[in-house]
Parts: sequence; C-alpha cells; structure tokens
Amino acid sequence: MKFDKNFKKFGWKSKLLLQKYYIDQGYSTTSYLKYFIVLFGALDLVKNESLTKVWWMIGAYVILCYVVGVIWAHHFKEAENEIQNQLNLFQRQMRKKHIED
Repeated sequence: MKFDKNFKKFGWKSKLLLQKYYIDQGYSTTSYLKYFIVLFGALDLVKNESLTKVWWMIGAYVILCYVVGVIWAHHFKEAENEIQNQLNLFQRQMRKKHIED
C-alpha cells in the first residue's frame, strides 16, 4: 500500500489508525472464532475456575486478527473493491460509458 502526503500529514495518528484498521479488518474476517473462545471460556471456567487459558486465547486471537487484517489489506482489498464495483449499477454504467467513448 502506498500512501500520499495527506496520510503523512497526520503523523502518529494515521499510523495508529492504520493499526486499528488492520485489527478491525481481521476481526470482521474471523468474527466467528469469538464464539469458540466464549464457549471454551465458559467450559473452562466451570471445569477449572481459571481464566488463564482464556486470556491467552484472547491474546492469540487479537494477534490473529492483526495478521489477517494486514494480509487482507495488502492482498485482498483491491479485489474486494473490484467485486463491489462490478455489483454496483452506477459503476457498471460509468465504465460502460467511458469504454464506449
């Protein structure tokens, strides 16, 4: 991903929000795993009355979300946007108009 001067204008804020974007994207992609963590945590709490394993799983899940978000942003985001453009009637009409001109 290449960023323009407007990205750099905000300094550390833009870098922090980029990291947030990675985690958010990874979380939305892997959101069904959270139900497994809740189920495992409830069963482990009943069995052992300890949440240590659950905290480790949550930490691993956050790291997984970050990694998936980075991969998604750098490899799949453009393809996702192209699919959305193909399904968007306005985009199809504009492309057809500009190709015919």
